[in-house]
Amino acid sequence: MSRIITISGPTASYKSKIAIEVAKRFSGEIINADSRQFFRYMEIGTASPTAEEKGEVPHHLYNILDPYDKINAGLFVRIADEKITEILRRSRIPVIVGGTGLYLKALIKGMAQIPEIPEDVRIKVREMIEKEGTEKCHRYLAEKDSDYAAKISPFDRQRIERALEVILFTNEKFSMFHQNHGFIRNRYDSVPICIMPPRKLLYERINRRTRDIFNKGIIDETKYLLSNNYRDSPAFNAIGYYETYRFLNSEISLSEAIDTTALRTRQYAKRQITWFRKTEGRVFTEPDNINEILDYIELCLK
Repeated sequence: MSRIITISGPTASYKSKIAIEVAKRFSGEIINADSRQFFRYMEIGTASPTAEEKGEVPHHLYNILDPYDKINAGLFVRIADEKITEILRRSRIPVIVGGTGLYLKALIKGMAQIPEIPEDVRIKVREMIEKEGTEKCHRYLAEKDSDYAAKISPFDRQRIERALEVILFTNEKFSMFHQNHGFIRNRYDSVPICIMPPRKLLYERINRRTRDIFNKGIIDETKYLLSNNYRDSPAFNAIGYYETYRFLNSEISLSEAIDTTALRTRQYAKRQITWFRKTEGRVFTEPDNINEILDYIELCLK
């Protein structure tokens, strides 16, 4: 079974920086497992690795999709499998890093078997979301499948859409398919670690990073997306872009945009923390102590 390293944790836990040090130490190459960082033109707002960071070690699957493209766990597994195979052929170690817990779980444990959804059902759900909005559809989802709705954001159109498609077509809860799968057998021999800083420190980092992305260019990125007709793209729902859009539209002030973005990011981090508490792997609460992390991985790889 192929050996890989996975680095998970909530947003702003410094996973990307840690992954670079891990890849340097163990001849690795980094693969993205963050759903927001797959899209082009959105590097700053999604806190994707910088060009300088990408130059330190090979990075894969960052900023590769058009904002109108869709990414889901199944597609992620397929393209990540391809990159893992390529990296292993070079006798290097794949280092998968990201905060999208479902993607990491699917990569290691496999995918639940969900029926193919007919196109007419997809169209019906798409029209419902466009008419009612994601927040209202999320409340509807919560009535039908409270377990799954609790795991996702009211603004996560793609996951809301997918869950409602399955519910309408099968008349079963979306979460039931995952429960029935069991996720017992591993697809890879992984060394999983989770970066989980104390809540207070994490929130401070989120607030600081939010100010940074507004200073460094999310406003220009949002202007570009709007000028190129990406307002209705799935990717535009990423935290920060809608808030910036409202600022540019004179609906809220810049300080309100920053505060709302930070609040939504903290809420997102809280959901990530809940998810990752249930996952396998060694948890590190002091991400600045990189030597402890490296020594642990080295021990596991022996």
